[in-house]
Amino acid sequence: MGCYESEYAGVVLPVYDSIIYVTQTGAGTKTGVNWENATSSVGDAIAAATCYNAKVWVASGVYYGDTLSSDAFTMHEGVSVYGGFAGNEPAGYDLSQRDFAANATILDGQHSRRVVNQPNSFNTRTVLDGFTIQNGYTTSNGGGAYLQHNTALSNCHFVNNESQGYGGGLYFYGSYDTIRYCSFE
Repeated sequence: MGCYESEYAGVVLPVYDSIIYVTQTGAGTKTGVNWENATSSVGDAIAAATCYNAKVWVASGVYYGDTLSSDAFTMHEGVSVYGGFAGNEPAGYDLSQRDFAANATILDGQHSRRVVNQPNSFNTRTVLDGFTIQNGYTTSNGGGAYLQHNTALSNCHFVNNESQGYGGGLYFYGSYDTIRYCSFE
């Protein structure tokens, strides 16, 4: 099926500006090549970004991810995923100009699964930046996020996450991890 397995394989295409665009409902051809043709799947965009060495830009909205898995979203090594966009920013946009309050980008576990999982240690820096991570639940560690070696977490707000193990909102396991400008409720 290509370099990533998905029912949407082949839908998300290589991009010219090294960005895959995501909006809540998708748009146009839903290939992710720009905002006008954004895909609606954060998970497929992350998987495709691995193949194409691209970043993922996610517009404001609520995203539920994979409803059949124990994790809503799975990080892939070396992929930088950014939220907080209005959905009209140009490719050269200065990421420090994002307005997280006006353009809240929410990853939601629906009180039934972990929101973000990093399945193993990464050798290449992986970034998650500009998201509200909410309503996560797991019987193990990290209801909001379970992250391992070599992850940078920035501008994230963790809300209403629960774990029967350690780290209701966030569980970091490993080294070379960074947390900047994050809050927990």
